[in-house]
Amino acid sequence: MKTVVFILILLRMLMPIEAIAQQPITLQWEIAGKLPAEAGEEHKGVAGAVIGWYNNILMVAGGANFPDALPWEGGKKKYHTKIALFEKRDHQFISLATNDVLSTPLAYAASCITKYGIAAVGGENESGLLSSAFLFKPSTEGKAVLIEQLPSLPIPTTNAVAVAIGDHIFIMGGETPNGTTNSCWKLDFANLDAGWQQTSPLPIPISFAYAAIVSAENKAMIVVLGGRSKTASGISNFSKAVFSYTLETGTWIEKTPLPYAISAGSSIAIHHQGILLFGGDRAERFTQVEHKLVEIAKAEGQLKDELILQKNQLLATHPGFSNEVLLYNPTSGKTSILGKLPFPTPVTTTAHLLNEYIVIPSGEVRAGIRTPNILMAEIKYKQQ
Repeated sequence: MKTVVFILILLRMLMPIEAIAQQPITLQWEIAGKLPAEAGEEHKGVAGAVIGWYNNILMVAGGANFPDALPWEGGKKKYHTKIALFEKRDHQFISLATNDVLSTPLAYAASCITKYGIAAVGGENESGLLSSAFLFKPSTEGKAVLIEQLPSLPIPTTNAVAVAIGDHIFIMGGETPNGTTNSCWKLDFANLDAGWQQTSPLPIPISFAYAAIVSAENKAMIVVLGGRSKTASGISNFSKAVFSYTLETGTWIEKTPLPYAISAGSSIAIHHQGILLFGGDRAERFTQVEHKLVEIAKAEGQLKDELILQKNQLLATHPGFSNEVLLYNPTSGKTSILGKLPFPTPVTTTAHLLNEYIVIPSGEVRAGIRTPNILMAEIKYKQQ
């Protein structure tokens, strides 16, 4: 039954977006749950968790936060092993008791839902970047998670994006020990012994990008949007570029760009509509902080101390991330603003489509600050 359900979801995702005119939709948002309290206190939330929906169970595993103090106050980032499981009941996600944990702390892995389980590839923890890969299978009862090891990536990679189609997982971009990469890797579940195989690289190096699978002109395409890349200058390049990879030809094509550069938000493909992008970092405050860091590296004495205070003030007064919901049609290249999230919009998390509901668990809502909230939007179709 779970295979049939997955296939139905996949078919909905791959419906040709140009087959019919887009039907106007609205999103009705609510807070549908929270990560379970810890030691009697509300959970602080995590960024970069492994998130997925499998066997009718929502899983949020690992992630990172600053539990003791914010980074500019001397706080140290903590990487977690805890696994949280939830059952959806009507409009609420109910926390389920489980004692399962990750074998090692993990955050910022590239993750996606496959018909075999929830895949998580690469990522990082206190020890640095990771190349390991795992497959998570929450049980139907929601009390246990079977974790299987997958072949490791040839190079440690964090902040990449992942998509799955059929028996294949694709990992694109990310950050490696050699810097931001344009590498693309493919793993075939039907031939795991072959390990990860390189496919055509992205036209540009990119991390923290958006990605989705759609179908246009009866061809399945991977679409990668936005993102950012580190540079030798210390100032990151933010991208509004959009690229599509046609599985049939194995080639990348540059598409009409987004209206502005943005990174680190979440995205889903929605049938007959296109790709929804939820919020993200539009670089304004991020770039200001990076410029201060470059100045700090060159300064000495009192000037250095003053610049550090200015940098800390920029972080402490972070206004939050973009709350716009963009709808991108990869066939026409048209982008429209579908609306805004009525809550602080998380980044470094993933969105998932559960029938007619969009779910975005936890994530970072301001510099160094996470949310425990599980956001959910019901898709409402307008009468024409």
